[in-house]
Amino acid sequence: MGSSTAQQLVIDHPERVRKLILDSSTYDARVPECSTLLAILRQNANDPTQSPGVRAEAQANLVWNGTWDGLACIQKDTMLVVGTVDPLTPEPVSVRMAGQINGSWLVRFKGLTHVGSHYAPVQYGENALYFLGTDESPLENQ
Repeated sequence: MGSSTAQQLVIDHPERVRKLILDSSTYDARVPECSTLLAILRQNANDPTQSPGVRAEAQANLVWNGTWDGLACIQKDTMLVVGTVDPLTPEPVSVRMAGQINGSWLVRFKGLTHVGSHYAPVQYGENALYFLGTDESPLENQ
C-alpha cells in the first residue's frame, strides 16, 4: 500500500516530494476494478491469524477516502508502473490515474502481475533510474 501513502503524501505535502513513482497503484480500493483487492483488505482487517501490522494496514486502507479528487493537483513528475495482468490493481486504474496527473509517465509491464519490481527487477530498475534521472523542467527563455 506504499502507493496509497505516497499519493496522500504528495497531495498533502507537495513540498516534501521531488518525484513520485507509483507502483501497482489505485486511488481507492473501492473502485470496481479493484474488487479482489477490496475483498483481501476486508478479510485481513478482521482475521485474527494475521499479524497486527497486516490487520492495521488493511483497516487503514478501508477507512481511507482515496485520492481521486487530489490526483489532478499533483504537480510533481510522476511515473505510474503497472503489470498488464495485475489482478489487484488492474491496468485500467493506472491508465485512469495517469490521465488525471498532468505529464505523468505510464509504464506497462506486459504479462506481469502486481508489483513488477519482483518479476522484472532489472527492467524495473532501469526504468526507475531513467525516470529519476530525467530533468523535465521547462527550458528557460533565452
